[in-house]
Amino acid sequence: MSLARKAAEARLAAALEKTMTKDQILEGYLNIAYYGDGAYGIGTAAQHYFSVPASKLSLEQAALLAGLVQNPIGYDPTLHPEAARTRRNIVLARMRDTGVITAAQASAAQRTPVTLKLSDPANGCTASRYPFYCQWIKDTLLTDPTFGVNAAARKRFVDRGGLVIKTAMQPKVMAATQKAVDDALGRDNQFAAGVAVVQPGTGHVLGFAQNRTFGVKPGQTNVNYPTMRSFQPGSTFKPITYATGLENGFPVEGTINAPARFYPTSMNAPPAGYYRNQSSVDAGVLTAGQAIARSSNTWFLTLEQDVGVPKVAAMADRLGYGLKSKVGPRDGSLTLGAYDTSPLRMAAIYASFAAHGRVCAPIGIVSITDATGAAVKVPSAGCHQEVRAGIADAVTAGLAQTIDGPDPYRTGKNLSLGRPAAGKTGTTDGNSAVWFAGFTPQLATAVWVGDPRGGQAHPVNSLRLYGNRISSVFGSTAAGPIWRAAMLAMHEGAPVQHFAPVGPAELSGATSITPDVRGLTVDQAIGDLQRSGFTVTIAPQTAAESATSKPGQVASQTPAPGTVVGLRGTARLVLTAGSDTSKVVPAP
Repeated sequence: MSLARKAAEARLAAALEKTMTKDQILEGYLNIAYYGDGAYGIGTAAQHYFSVPASKLSLEQAALLAGLVQNPIGYDPTLHPEAARTRRNIVLARMRDTGVITAAQASAAQRTPVTLKLSDPANGCTASRYPFYCQWIKDTLLTDPTFGVNAAARKRFVDRGGLVIKTAMQPKVMAATQKAVDDALGRDNQFAAGVAVVQPGTGHVLGFAQNRTFGVKPGQTNVNYPTMRSFQPGSTFKPITYATGLENGFPVEGTINAPARFYPTSMNAPPAGYYRNQSSVDAGVLTAGQAIARSSNTWFLTLEQDVGVPKVAAMADRLGYGLKSKVGPRDGSLTLGAYDTSPLRMAAIYASFAAHGRVCAPIGIVSITDATGAAVKVPSAGCHQEVRAGIADAVTAGLAQTIDGPDPYRTGKNLSLGRPAAGKTGTTDGNSAVWFAGFTPQLATAVWVGDPRGGQAHPVNSLRLYGNRISSVFGSTAAGPIWRAAMLAMHEGAPVQHFAPVGPAELSGATSITPDVRGLTVDQAIGDLQRSGFTVTIAPQTAAESATSKPGQVASQTPAPGTVVGLRGTARLVLTAGSDTSKVVPAP
C-alpha cells in the first residue's frame, strides 16, 4: 500500500471519528467483513459456522469469529481447524490481558474444542424479506451509469460496502401484491404472474410481486418477471393510441365506425389480409369510451391509421415505453401491443395518465449515504409534463369506462373497487399472455400472466386460478382478479379520491393555430404562445447578427406561423443575437 493511500485513509478515519464512536466503527466493519467459506458479516458467519444468531454466540465462538477477520481463508475452521483454534486462543488471551474477560474465563474457553454446526444461511437478497425487490435494487446499482462509468466502476462502488439505501418500497404494497398472486395462482402453477405498482407523479416503485420463490434451487427463480421487458402487452397499449389521436384533434366525444374486419390501406396486414375483433359487439359506431371498454381492435386500428403509426410510436416513447425505433411506419400491430415491454413499464405509463400527463421514470432508490454518511447521487425519476393534462384526463375518463362505465359489454365490469378507478384489459395474439393495467389517483398497477418459458410456445389457453380450472382465459378473467385483489388491499383505509373532469378543448377536439411571435420580446412571445395552448422552449443558440434586430427578441420559431397543430402544441424559439438563452420559461 502506498504512503499516499495510507495518508488518505488516515484522513478518512479521523473524519469518521467525528461522527461515530470506535465501537460504532467496529460494529459497521464487522457487519460487512468476510469471515471465510462464503460468509459475509458477523450475523451470517454466526449462522453459518454455529447455526445461532450473533447475539447467542458463546465466548469461544465469538473469539473464533473475531480471529477469522485477519485471515479468513488461512483461519477458516472448515479447512484449517487447528490454525483456527490457535488463532482463537490468541484472541482469548488478548481479551484476558486487556481485562475484558477473567483469566479463568480465558483458560476455560481455550480448553474448549472447536465444534462447528454448519448451516447454509441466506446471503444477499436471499436473506431479504423482499428478495425480488432487493435483487432489482442490486441490479440497478450494478447497471445504472449514475453509480459508475462502467461495470467495473459500479462493482467497486458496491463492493466498498457501508451503503445505507432508502427505497420507495412499501411493505403494505408488497404484502398485498404477493398475497394476490399467491392466492390466485399458488407458487407451483405452470403460469406466472408479475405485478408492479407505481406511485403517480413520483415514479416511485412501491412494490411488485410474482408467484415464485426466490432462489436457484429446483422450483425457484431469481428472474424478476415484473421488470422483464420481454412480454407483449396486448390491448393495454390501446390508450397510448387514443392519447395520440387526442393530440391530433380527435374529439373525446367523437365516434369511429369500427368494421368487423379492418383492411389496412397504409399499414401492414396480418397473413389473413385483415384484422378482426374478438366479438361482434366490438364493431359498429363506437365512442372512445365504448371502444376502450369493449377493447375493439378495428376501432383503434382505424384511429392509428388516421394519425399514423410514427406518431403513435413517438407517443409511446414519450411515455417511457422504450421502442427505440423498432417500429416501422406501416406496423399497424403496434396498437395491439405487439412490441415487448414489462409490467413495470406499463404501470409507469398508466401512472402518467393518473398524474395528468406527468411522466416519471420508475425508480426504486430514493437516497443513498456512504460509510461516511455523505449523500450519494441516485437515479432521478426525471418527472416532467409530457402530455397536456387535459389529454391525460380524457384518456383516464375513457379507461374508467372499462370498470364502472354504463356499457354492458365492458370487459372490466367485475373489477370495481368501490372507488374511482380506470383500467384496460389485455389479451395478446394467440393468448401468449393476458394483462390488466389500471389505476386510481393514488396507485397504478399492471398485472401480467403468462408462461415465463415463452408465451408463443406455451399459450394461456387453460389456467388453474383460485384452485379451479378455467378455459376462458382473458385479461378480465385471469389478470383482472389479481389486479382487483391487490388494489383493494392496498387502498384499505385510504381516502377516496376522484379523477379530474375532461376539459372543453378535449371535448371539442379543438386544434391550435401557431401565432406569429417573430420580432416580439421573449416575454411577449411566451405569453402569446402559452395563451394559445403551447408549451414553449428556447433554443440554446441564438440567430446570426442582424442590423434590424435587437437582443431579447424572437428571430424565428418552430412550428412556422399559421401552422395547425393538435391539442399538444410545442413551440421552439430562436432568439436574436446577444439574447440571454438561459431564461427560464414560466409555467403557463
